[in-house]
Amino acid sequence: LNSEGGQLIIGVEDNGNIFGLEKDYEALSGGDRDKFENHLVQIIKTTIGVEFLKYIRFTFGAIDKKDVCLVTVVRANKPAYVNYKGREEFFIRTGNNTSPLSMKEAQSYIKDNWNLS
Repeated sequence: LNSEGGQLIIGVEDNGNIFGLEKDYEALSGGDRDKFENHLVQIIKTTIGVEFLKYIRFTFGAIDKKDVCLVTVVRANKPAYVNYKGREEFFIRTGNNTSPLSMKEAQSYIKDNWNLS
């Protein structure tokens, strides 16, 4: 949300091994795709805010008969803060790394990346 956006596939390991969402469904008391998506939406509402849901899309499909979820995120038109461990944090994504920024770094990054009045 704070950088370029991107995609994440849930249910596929970094090495390409497909394990699916079945264990996630089980953790949601016999859930399914709908319960799983609702769970993700609730996490985003709680940690980032409902106003940022419009920048995030969930698409479900099957690979090798196992459910997976593609999460597509586009860059937000304003800074997104995360409620993390009881504190509000500002993160950016650089390559394959997620980095928290200090208040000074966040202020500079926001100034350079959004025209906020």
